[in-house]
Amino acid sequence: MKALVLTLIGCFWAVFASAQVYVDGENINQKDIQYCQLFATNPTLLSRSFAWIDYGQRGHANNWRKTEIAGEDRKPIIFNSTMDALNFMVRNGWDLVSTAVSADKDGSTTVFTYLLRKRPVIGVVPE
Repeated sequence: MKALVLTLIGCFWAVFASAQVYVDGENINQKDIQYCQLFATNPTLLSRSFAWIDYGQRGHANNWRKTEIAGEDRKPIIFNSTMDALNFMVRNGWDLVSTAVSADKDGSTTVFTYLLRKRPVIGVVPE
């Protein structure tokens, strides 16, 4: 029984410790936030896919680099598509709540907006 409990605790910490989403140098999984918005564009013939996050951080309107998604090495992640970015967030402890799609005036750029909620950690009561 003791071995089972220790195994479950080890699995829990392995999953929790691997959930790392960095925005502007901070792991947002460790911040006191429950929701964020993931914005993403699909690649075109002339550009790559872009993905960025708004979790309520200061200064993001003036500097898009403050919203870039980075990995554990703090280097920006280049996603293959909007679904690649969304799957990254789901793998790292976030659940999809709702979606929206918008386009610029001439329709050349489509922005997908995903509202995400941090997945609750079992045994931790939110404040």
